[in-house]
Amino acid sequence: MARGLTDKQRAVLEVVERFWRERGMAPSVADVAEAIEVGRSTAYQHLVALKKKGFVDHEEGTGRSWKPTGNLPDEEAGPGVRKVPIVSNPPLRKRATLTKNVDGWVTVDDGDEELFALRVSEKLKAASPNIAVGDIVIIARGVPVVAGDVVLAAAAKRTASLVRAAGPGGPEVIGKVIEVRRNLRGKEAR
Repeated sequence: MARGLTDKQRAVLEVVERFWRERGMAPSVADVAEAIEVGRSTAYQHLVALKKKGFVDHEEGTGRSWKPTGNLPDEEAGPGVRKVPIVSNPPLRKRATLTKNVDGWVTVDDGDEELFALRVSEKLKAASPNIAVGDIVIIARGVPVVAGDVVLAAAAKRTASLVRAAGPGGPEVIGKVIEVRRNLRGKEAR
């Protein structure tokens, strides 16, 4: 799979990512065409090329289903790095989609885990003195959890919170915190 992008493909990828970040949905082919000032068929060809190169996913026959995969062009990422979405609202189920409410992206080491990131708020505040409001936590779904791990768990009234795993019989674990990022300049983590 070729990893480099043409200037137009890079512009199309930026449009797709911006739509998800700002609107929580995929752009239409017409939206892409308008944004990069080309015809719809040309925009579609660029989207198909991005899909072949692994930068977007798309369900054929479904409108507005172009989603960024989080892969970065080699010249931006370097080997073994990928982008993970920072979601503004935590998923409330293990298998909830992560492409809605994207608030930005962070780069992480490549791997097989399904990852997403959250900015820690007062509502999410961890039961761990090592995690603070404003930190960004990287969460892996579908990985083993043992007692004492910090996890994102379903809480009462359709909310989620960061807690320490206690063992069987506890709340539904949505994912395990595998990394915490903090801005040490005294500003909120970005």
